[in-house]
Amino acid sequence: MPRFVCALSLSASALLAGAWVAAQDKPPAQSAPQGGPARAEGGVFPAGGSLAPFEIAVPSAAVKVTMVPIPGQEVEVADPTAPEQKKKLEVGPFWISKTEVPWEVFDVFVYRMELEDSSAAAGPDGVSRPSRPYLPPDRGFGHAGYAAISFSFHSAQKFCEWLSVKSGRKLGVPTEAQWVAALDPAERAVYGGDLGTKEALLGRAWYKDNCQGKPEAVGTKPANTHGVHDLLGNVADFCTDLTGKPVALGGSWRDSLDKLPAKMRAYQTSAWNASDPNIPRSTWWLTDCDFVGVRIVCTPDPTK
Repeated sequence: MPRFVCALSLSASALLAGAWVAAQDKPPAQSAPQGGPARAEGGVFPAGGSLAPFEIAVPSAAVKVTMVPIPGQEVEVADPTAPEQKKKLEVGPFWISKTEVPWEVFDVFVYRMELEDSSAAAGPDGVSRPSRPYLPPDRGFGHAGYAAISFSFHSAQKFCEWLSVKSGRKLGVPTEAQWVAALDPAERAVYGGDLGTKEALLGRAWYKDNCQGKPEAVGTKPANTHGVHDLLGNVADFCTDLTGKPVALGGSWRDSLDKLPAKMRAYQTSAWNASDPNIPRSTWWLTDCDFVGVRIVCTPDPTK
């Protein structure tokens, strides 16, 4: 398996997850004004108050990011202080990307491709970006159509900030509560520790049992009832737990189904970046983390 060496990054910034998490899990007001439906950032509230799906066009990218609506609901989320216990939370309606962010979109962020596009608007976007890796961080698994991997949670946050600037939308890394809300009932049972039938899970997700020793292209297994692909398996998703700490949810192509309940929630360890030769270690890339990606969420703006 190929390995890569990350370029030294001298810039670092503090994680800003805590405040953002608190804001995301509060249900926004959605009362419609007289004379028409209430407008929401990135879509509208049709009759009945539901959100409409939409797409984000990324400068210089060959694909768009499809955002699907998730209704407001009550969810149970793991308590980081007592993992065996659950906390009930109310989550307001939001959008989540149909798949993890693919390389075609993440490449634009890393390689500043939109700045090389003559049609792009001039001027800085005010968001720092990763130093370019010496070798491709896709590890030879596949690029076009595959989930971006090997980047840090810091990179995931900065990517969301960058795409927010480019799209004019309020985008971010999902909270664990939002991620759980995007699960359908069968997937939520797995998150809760019930594997159900192995055959059914193999039909819905890529795991060690049915993949070829690497992640597969996104969206190649059936979507759940919300229209979201790959919440379980393939690559895990960077999210934030109740304390704002980064956590990878859903398990990945590395995990067997028999060990799935223990792999549904994973916190970063030194092993995720063990072979990074930089001193200090890169804040942007994780040399040994080929099993975690990111999907994005968008929250409605009730003032529009």
